Parts: sequence; structure tokens; C-alpha cells
Amino acid sequence: MKTEAVCSFEISTRLHGITSHLYPQLLAPIDKSGQVPDLITISIVKRSGGVGEAVEPVFDSSTKFPESVLMGQSVFLGNFDECIEVEHVNTGVGVFSGQYCLAEFRQKQDAVQTLGPQNLPHVESLRIRAPNVRGNDRTVAFDLSDLSLTLSYCIPSTCSAKDFEEIFTSYLQDRNLPVMTSVAEEYCQTNEGKSLATEDWITVGILAAFLLLIVSSTAYDLIGKGQKKELLLAFSVYSNGKKLLSTKSSGDTLQAVHGIRFITICWVILGHRYTLDSKAPNINLSTSIDFLSDPGRLYITNSPLSVDTFFVLSGLLLGYIFLKQMKHKTSGFNIPMFYVHRYIRLTPPYAIVILFIATLYRYVGSGPLLPVTANQMAEDCQSNWWRNILYINNYFDINQMCVPQSWYLSVDMQLFLLSPIVLYPLWKWPRKWNILLLGTLAIGGVLSPFIISYVEEVSATFIVENQLAAGFEKAQLYFAAYSRFGPWIIGVIFGYLVYEAKRKELKLSLIQITAAWILSIVAMLASLDGIYSFVQPDADKTILESAFYNGLFRNVWAFSVGVTIFMCVTGYGGPVNTLLSWRVITPLSRLTYCVYLTHMNYQFVESRSARTPIYLADLTEFPAFLSDVIISLILAAILSLGFEAPAINLEKNLLGRGRKTKQDNTEEGSPQKQEGSDKGDTNKLVEEPVALGEGIHNITEVVVKDTREDRMGHPIKE
Repeated sequence: MKTEAVCSFEISTRLHGITSHLYPQLLAPIDKSGQVPDLITISIVKRSGGVGEAVEPVFDSSTKFPESVLMGQSVFLGNFDECIEVEHVNTGVGVFSGQYCLAEFRQKQDAVQTLGPQNLPHVESLRIRAPNVRGNDRTVAFDLSDLSLTLSYCIPSTCSAKDFEEIFTSYLQDRNLPVMTSVAEEYCQTNEGKSLATEDWITVGILAAFLLLIVSSTAYDLIGKGQKKELLLAFSVYSNGKKLLSTKSSGDTLQAVHGIRFITICWVILGHRYTLDSKAPNINLSTSIDFLSDPGRLYITNSPLSVDTFFVLSGLLLGYIFLKQMKHKTSGFNIPMFYVHRYIRLTPPYAIVILFIATLYRYVGSGPLLPVTANQMAEDCQSNWWRNILYINNYFDINQMCVPQSWYLSVDMQLFLLSPIVLYPLWKWPRKWNILLLGTLAIGGVLSPFIISYVEEVSATFIVENQLAAGFEKAQLYFAAYSRFGPWIIGVIFGYLVYEAKRKELKLSLIQITAAWILSIVAMLASLDGIYSFVQPDADKTILESAFYNGLFRNVWAFSVGVTIFMCVTGYGGPVNTLLSWRVITPLSRLTYCVYLTHMNYQFVESRSARTPIYLADLTEFPAFLSDVIISLILAAILSLGFEAPAINLEKNLLGRGRKTKQDNTEEGSPQKQEGSDKGDTNKLVEEPVALGEGIHNITEVVVKDTREDRMGHPIKE
């Protein structure tokens, strides 16, 4: 007999409470009357043997009866690989392959019910899935239109997503069921290979050109004889690698900064790991919400504080470096070069990451959810890349942000552009006026987030409640420079204090040392754990209380970090300074900036490539976090050696940085007169990169070096 395959979809649904009891049945024979079982039926009709065995995986890979709905699971993935591995099934009337699709089911708006907590167990998990839910467990009420179920189906590749959706919709309408379904084309996948687009080939060509430069420069470095030209060594992996791995530093290095910034970037990675996995399909969302209010896990709930540590480091090092270099100058603050250097310092590796995400990133993996995520990220970068390289993307729609964590780079750059307003007075004004200026700005750093929080009614738990997606009115509390400058100003204050303490060789008594450390610890715990009362299920906080918290907690944290750094770099750090100044951390901290640029890209791929729902728990998240750190460091090393270090080397050679000139520029870009040593050498301060978090950007270390040494401490070959 002739083999014939027909793609037929007949649907019948029974709703109970908030769940849809959906059961797919495949290979069900359909007689001429069109009668079907009273459940979802996806039928591939076989008229003879042979086809049935070939398409059994089609049924096996589709979602069956949904489980864990009341515990917050709303996405059911089936078996992605089993479905798309069904290939070239010959039916006699055509050939088809397996096509994996995700269909979303949602109750119609005109048929919604308002339910209270007495009808809904695990209310917290439903609140996470339902953005319109407000209040606490005693007052919560919402409609079913907020909730949806997404089920996977393996269908023949000859059926389009639109066909699949129309058949579902038609059947639901015929049965007068108050359920809508949608099947987006981007959520349907087959095993067909993808061809590179024109922009992808351009990216391949650019990366190949860089690879050629790297190979040529490294070969010249290793094989070349005699005196070598520094410019031709700019891309050498050998020379740049030695600089990267060097643990040497001068006696004036703020060595503790290395430890703080590496620990901070690890905290950023950990926070992003929990955040991404909480938004991925998981079977225990309702119970995982409990640990957000666990006092032992507030380091996860309040992990966005890690970004404020970077703001402190950025302000502290900028202030300290500037004052250190300008102490013997009376004029000549070259502001244009001050800006040019920072832009060149940050942008090349950043631009490469943007280019990669806009093109080749969508080809790096596969999975039920990854193509949608990767394609959206590529579209955002293709459309909005200019916002990033101008460092203004934090003032646009966050849902269309290219490189999601890059908002911090923009805020830091904007604060850097405004920094001369603060730095020049620190250099020229008397001390009492500096104290007044810095004190006023510090108060402003508290008032700004307080006012925004109060006026826009932003809660203390706005990140957990996803208020960032509610529009810029609320999101400005997190993304705008005018609401985040408080910790940066506190960093500048401590940079000024460190400079003065080192200049005067500050001596502290045992009582002062003890008091400083107690104050630092209390401030750190208060800011970290202050959110505890806000995340409790029965919390009933006012807008005013939230405003006070939002205005204070970041600045209190910044103060504690500033005190810690001050005590460590002035010789009163004890075992804390020993840990933070551990030489092994130095090479790792140099990679922080590139880690910040790359880590979330890997985490997105890993999380969205998942074939099954995860179980969200510490025992599953910490191993994933450790792998994140290791892989991010590897990716960061590639980015640093291939693009960041060469850009620094080219700038130094082409703009004359690092050599004796009539007027040296600081690493931050400000000029400095040559200071003669006993041997007539000139000292200069250089900056080394560090990177950010949610959220991260560029942090620095301060080193006094001979001008005839390169940026990482190796002699310049003339």
C-alpha cells in the first residue's frame, strides 16, 4: 500500500483551577468522521507500516501531562534532541523531519477570574510569574490572564508555526474554550544547518585579520633577532602574556585593590548565575523563593551591591592617581587627553564583544530557548550598538540593551566625564573647601535615590519584583548616573584620604584601628542585611521606608568598602590585607574587566541551552558558578591578549605614552611634569584594568614605575 502521512491536529482541553490538563496522543487513527479522543491529539496518520516506527520519537519527545505547575513551573521542554533528530521520514506523499515547537496557552482576557490566596497554594511562585501581582500573601489577588503554560510539541517540519497555531486556535474556538494559544516562528526549530549571513562573514574576516596580526607579532617576538621594535610587538601573545601573569609590583601599589576587585567580580558572576537560572524553567520556583528571605542567603538577594564596590574602586583610584600625579604641578590638566585615553582604554575589547554578539553569537549553541535569546541579543546589538560605544545606553529601553551588563560601563564613563568638576577643586582648593564640596556631593548621593524612590514609589525589593521592566521612571533608580554616583563620590573621598594618609605617614592608635574595623563591619552587615525585613512574606513596608533604604544602603556599603581599603593600604589591614594582597590574585584581577564583558554571554548560552528544567538550589548553583568563573577567565584571557592589551600597546606607542616626553600624561590621561630621581629617571603612575559586575567596568591599580618600563613592568626595547 502507498504510504501516506497527514499532519492533523485535533484539540480538546479541560481546565481545572489554574492548570491545563493537557495530554498529547500520537499516531491515533482518525476515521472519516473525524472523531478524536477528548484530549489534545497530535496525529500523524499512518496508512501502512514503516512510518510508525520512524515517528515514534515525535510522540515520545513531546510534553505529556504537565507537572509542578503549582510549584511555579510553567515551561515544559519535552525532549529537544530526540525531536530534531527525526529526519527524512518518507511518507509516500512527501518527506518530513521532526520540528520542535513551543506553544503558549493563556486564558482569554474576557474570561478571567480573580483569585485569592485561599485558592492558590505557593502564591509567591505565582507572583514571580505574574508581573501584575501586588501586595503580600494576605492581600494578593490577580487574574488568570497573568499566567501561562508553555508546552513543547514535536510536529512535522512540513507544518509551519502559523499552521500549528491556527489549528489549535480553531479547535479552541469551536469548543468555546476560554483559552488562547500562540506559537511563534522563532520557537520552532529543526535540525537544518544555519548559513552565515553577510555580516557574519564580515566578522569572521575581522577576527581572522586580528588572528593574523597576533600570530605574526608573536612569531616576530619569539623568532626575531636583535633589537625589536615595540610597535611590532603590540599583538604578541608571548610578551602580553608575561605582563598579564606578572605578580611584581612596586611598594606604592594599592595591592589590596586586586583582591577586592577579583572577589567582587566573582560575586557579580554568582549573582547573575542565580538570576538567570531563576528565570529559566525550573521545577521548584516556589520553594526557591524562600531562600531570598533567608538571612543566610542575603548575599544573593543583595548581590547588586557588588556593582557599588566597583564604583567605590573607580572613584578611589581616580582620585588617588590624580592627586598623586598632580601634587607637583601648578597647571596643565589636559582634559581632552584625559577623556581620549579612557575611551581608548575601554572601548576596543568592548566593541569586539558587541560585534560578536551582533553576529556570530547566535551560532555558538543550540537548545529549546537559546535561539530566541541569542537572536534577540543580536538584534539589539545590531540596532543599538551606537548607544554602547557612546556610553549612553543606560538611558534607553533596558529591554533593548546591547550587552545587558554594560549599563555600568556607561554610568562609570559618565561619572568619569564629570570628574574634573571634582578633581580640579581637590587639586587647587584649600582643604576646608574640599571637605565642604565632597560632603555636599556625598549628601546628594543619598538624597538623589531617596527622592526618586519616594516620588516613583519604588520598593526596596524592586529588583526581585522586576520593577526595572516597568519603565525608566522606576529603572532610573538603578541605571542612571545621577542615582548611582553616591558610592563613586565616597570612593573619591577615600582616594583623597588615602593620598593624605600616605603623604603624611598617618599613625593610628590601637583604639582607632579597632574602632575603624568595627565601624566597617557593622556598616557592611547593615547594608547587606538591611533588606531582610523587606523580603519577608508578611512585610508591610511603606514607600517612605523603602525610600530611606534605597537612599542609604548603597552608600553605607560604599563607606564600609572605603574603610576596608583605607585600613589595608595604610598598613592596618592585618590578615584581611594579607588575603586581599595575595600575589596569586594579581593576574586574575587584571582580567576583571574582560571577565565582566564576557561572563554573562557564557551564562546565557549555558542557561538557555538547558534541555530540561533545573532544580534551583545551592548545591546545583555553586558548581555552576565555579564553572562560570573558570570559563569566564579563559574567555577573558583570550579577549585581553587578543584585543585589550594590543590596544593599550598601540596607544602607548602611537600617542607616545610611557616614554620620556616634555610632559607626561597620567594613566587617566592627565599630564604630569617629569620628576627627576637621583638617576634622572622620571616616575609616572600607570593604571591597570579591572572590571565590573551587573552589572562592571574598569578598575585600576596604582603603581609608581620608571617611564622606560612598559605598562606591566617589563623594560621597553628601543
